[in-house]
Amino acid sequence: MVDVSLKKISQWINLAQFKVGEFVFPFLEPVFRVRENLNPEVRKHFHQVLVNIQNNNMPGALLNLNMVLSLSPGHFLARVYRGRIYIQEGRYQLASEDYIRANQTSHYRFIHYDLYREYLKSVNRGIEVMGQTITQNFNQAFEVLRQAQEKLIQKSRKDDPPESMGELASLDHEGEEEPAYDDDFILPEDDMSRFKKFGPITQKEIEETDWEKLIKQLSS
Repeated sequence: MVDVSLKKISQWINLAQFKVGEFVFPFLEPVFRVRENLNPEVRKHFHQVLVNIQNNNMPGALLNLNMVLSLSPGHFLARVYRGRIYIQEGRYQLASEDYIRANQTSHYRFIHYDLYREYLKSVNRGIEVMGQTITQNFNQAFEVLRQAQEKLIQKSRKDDPPESMGELASLDHEGEEEPAYDDDFILPEDDMSRFKKFGPITQKEIEETDWEKLIKQLSS
């Protein structure tokens, strides 16, 4: 019971702080902006950011935002504006990182600019895009594997015709007596071992052989 009462009191205190902060925010925000732009170089580049955004020149705005943050990494509005540009460009991971840094820089301003919605948008869209990318990569990998398997099957079929031709020959001569070979036809053991090293004849070798020339050479 006591814990519940303390929790309710804490909620009321937080609500009161939020309301007070919301009331004074319009007066404090101009002070925050002046303070973060005290450096003349930072002020110059940030002014150019505002001009570029007004003219819808996002590449120019992004360039100047990078200059501002290189000079002042804790520049709250530079983080926010760059995060918004990143969202427009679909670079959600970079956008979420800028929103996190902005929240770390000023939690008070982050709340009263209502930036949690923008941050959650960048995170949710980032997860969605990542899921689509994973699915696309999986589909591409599956297609590559399928094509590779088809090529292997085609290559295997292309290299196997001699065996098939042998099977056809055996079918053509089925029922016939095998010819008797003279004992002189048996190769010596040395020649037989060398003959085995040649391996099976491939279809490519059959097609590329000039059989007429070979017959003439054997007949001469």
